[in-house]
Amino acid sequence: MPELKIDLKTLPPALQTAFSYLAEGNWRNANDCFDLALKQSPLDPYACLGKAMTACYLKTPEELDFSTDDLLENPFFSAALKYAEGDLKDQLTQLVVRLNYEKQQKAQQQESAIQTEAASAETGATEGFAGAAAENETPESASKANWDYAGMVEGVKPAADAAAAAPAAPEAAAPAEGETVDVVKGKKKGKKKLIVALVVLLVLLLGGGAAGTYFYLIPLMKYNKAIDLINAKQYDEGLAMLDELGDFSDAPQQYQTGLYVKALNYLANDDFEHTREILEQLGDFKDAPELLGSLDARRVSKEVRAVAATPVGEVVTFGHYETDGDTENGEEALRWIVLSNRDDLVTLITEQSIAGMRYHFNASETNWAECSLRSWLNGTFYTSAFDLTEADFICKNYITTPANPDFPSPNGEATVDKVYLLSMNEALQYFRTLADRKLTCTTASYTQTYTNSDDFCCWWLRTPGARLESAVGVDPTGQVMTVGYDCYKNDQIGVRPVIVIDISALGDSGSASSGDVATATSTDAAPGSSFGGGTSAASETTTASRSQTPATTQPPTTASSGLSQSTTKPAP
Repeated sequence: MPELKIDLKTLPPALQTAFSYLAEGNWRNANDCFDLALKQSPLDPYACLGKAMTACYLKTPEELDFSTDDLLENPFFSAALKYAEGDLKDQLTQLVVRLNYEKQQKAQQQESAIQTEAASAETGATEGFAGAAAENETPESASKANWDYAGMVEGVKPAADAAAAAPAAPEAAAPAEGETVDVVKGKKKGKKKLIVALVVLLVLLLGGGAAGTYFYLIPLMKYNKAIDLINAKQYDEGLAMLDELGDFSDAPQQYQTGLYVKALNYLANDDFEHTREILEQLGDFKDAPELLGSLDARRVSKEVRAVAATPVGEVVTFGHYETDGDTENGEEALRWIVLSNRDDLVTLITEQSIAGMRYHFNASETNWAECSLRSWLNGTFYTSAFDLTEADFICKNYITTPANPDFPSPNGEATVDKVYLLSMNEALQYFRTLADRKLTCTTASYTQTYTNSDDFCCWWLRTPGARLESAVGVDPTGQVMTVGYDCYKNDQIGVRPVIVIDISALGDSGSASSGDVATATSTDAAPGSSFGGGTSAASETTTASRSQTPATTQPPTTASSGLSQSTTKPAP
């Protein structure tokens, strides 16, 4: 068979070093080098192949042709096969075909040998007991001659001996002539011998042959069928068969292996929820703990790549939050609209209002920098909606809020936030028509939020209103209310968070590099970045940076009150 060839000179120096350690049998150093290569590039097929070879103690690629089943079951070998391209892909595919063929041939040969041996044993037993019916033999001698086969079932020999030693039934009255009596007696004795032999044969066949066939051959065939099903990715059927086999052969170990392979298949298809369930069930089996520990990074990497690929104006999911009102089914994926995507910074706003609440939890003057809603967004909401891995991709933003153009209210100090609200200018720029600015709320927040007869709700903006106690909002018809809503009295205004995702944080490894500070300046609501119709509006400049974690602030429970505003002045 052709040997697998890899031109090591074409590989990066780090991988050349790793393969040289491998050739020397220096497994520890080789493993460390391959781990380092995978951290830098987790999809490198050569690094994955090297990890698989290290686990199977194979020094050179040529030795792969003589590897064991452990190679096919190794997740790094599966990853190498998945990510390989060109000639390497072809060679690995041919290798898998050869190894699977040899494995199948070996299994068939073993099964055939076992079936032949069992059939031979049953035939020998039958022939032996057929001879016991002959008049020159006794059931006792036939039983002894074939006892090795009968011994397959414990307790059969005593039953056979008892049957052979049983006293004969009383003879009937003899005829007058002695000669005739002798003939009759001889026939009856021969018939008795045959009956006893058949009884013992029946006992042994039922107790030995059939039991031996059932308790070994049938489970073996079921075992092989289960393995074939798992290899064909019919995991549930194969695992069910292995589970039914109990402790037969290595069925428990194969069951674990089948579960593991099923988890890898889920992982290859980015089904992280089912992968997690199985890996948690597997415990310390193989590298299940390591895979389990990497799931969040893999999942979030997929989320962030999806964010990066989503056009402006389209919807993408990121994070989780209770939105359907059914707490028993867990939190739902949080849906966001892409507002802008440039310079590796993607600005997102929730598709719906996710809560209805006051802007400030005290009846006092306030602004964006000092309001309770800002604390809640960067505290309770932030920690609830995003896990630690997701949070590492969310930028901290330097937020400035221009003054209200219609009223001379103080606009407050600049802030640094990971979660914020749009300003009035940004809302007009990103959502240029009344229809664009109409908003619904999530099912979970419906009872907390004021809505009109069409189920559209109001939502807060961070720009100050006409008074120091008010903030600008959007009404259910899409009008921007520059006069503002009372920050304390209106406790049912919708909340629409905004975040910025740093795509560059993915790096080469596919996960954020925690602790690094990546800063970039983006002008929100720049011309050409909006997806609604209408005219351009003023914009604010924010500086995005990835290294701030805000404090958590839990807002107090508030009582409901109606909307309160003195006048209705739509935006120009």
